[in-house]
Amino acid sequence: MTLRQIDLGALYSGKPALPGNGLRDMLWQDKDVRLDCSKEQLRLRNGEILLEKLDSIEDTKANTGERGTLYVTNLRLIWISLQLTRVNISLGYNCISNVSVRTTISKMRGSVESLYIYAKCSTARFEFIFSSLIPGSAKLYAVVNSVFRSYDSSRLYREVKLRGAVIEGSSLKLLPDEQLFDSIEGVFNLTSDTGVLGGMHITNVRLVWYSAINDNYNISIPFLAVKLIRPNQTKYGPAVVLETYADGATCNLGFRIDPPEKLQATMLKIQNLHRLFAKSPIFGLKELKTDQLNAQSLNDVLKAPSEHLEPDNTPKNDALALYYLDNGKGQRRIIFSREIGLAIEEPPNGMTLADLWNPL
Repeated sequence: MTLRQIDLGALYSGKPALPGNGLRDMLWQDKDVRLDCSKEQLRLRNGEILLEKLDSIEDTKANTGERGTLYVTNLRLIWISLQLTRVNISLGYNCISNVSVRTTISKMRGSVESLYIYAKCSTARFEFIFSSLIPGSAKLYAVVNSVFRSYDSSRLYREVKLRGAVIEGSSLKLLPDEQLFDSIEGVFNLTSDTGVLGGMHITNVRLVWYSAINDNYNISIPFLAVKLIRPNQTKYGPAVVLETYADGATCNLGFRIDPPEKLQATMLKIQNLHRLFAKSPIFGLKELKTDQLNAQSLNDVLKAPSEHLEPDNTPKNDALALYYLDNGKGQRRIIFSREIGLAIEEPPNGMTLADLWNPL
């Protein structure tokens, strides 16, 4: 029997995919920090849903005195200035390390309690400060903190999990919106040299393998983390190898199912379920209610003339520098500013005081 190699990346775009080009390779919304996004980058991607819209929110860190709107999705925070819509922020939840409330000074409201968000993207660290301009409103922190915690607790939708509490008495503990499609016995996990006998559950969200003698020995593999599925001939016979993302690297997981005809049938079933997942991916948080009127309000913003949403292509200093922290290296060097006649911290990345005051 010859098993056809299946590149799951091709299932998302309808085009042949290069090796490793899966949905996770194209998904940047929850893993990146971007400023001055284009209309295409602000548009909700397939599977992204708008959970809340917060009006009269100020970006106190870099755009103090400027009123904007904060859109809370299941993947990221989107802040858009009301004055100039091309001034915006896209902040992915996977970058966020901490959310807290502190008192700060706003040009529009004076002393206010603001939402401080600390984020890390690659090796850079950022600080974002959002303030509600509505007196007495505590909704900003409550909404953002709740959604971020829900995202953090729903990683089984997006990340490979080893030895998790996902199996109880050989039965799978289903996640919200997860549906069980098949349970298969007699599946060998070939990751180790000896091979371990167990079973496999196949759902609309993930594959879960568990040991036949120890339920705590298991692995949960979400479709989102699958990079490539390919057949492989091992010393144990035909097997299926799943190339997955795990802990920032790729990991190969091999499984054998007897007889070979059953192995091929299982491959086709996984392929079909993966196609369905690609049409409507589930990233978690979907159990939270979506306000369709809010989603329409974002669509109305994106229908604005393109030139209002396209980033300014004229040369300028990196706007992200306004949000940079010092990467654990302490405060910046103290220098004397001839412009104002005072000792100040050295502006980041060689920027001038004029750049910091008028970054755009």
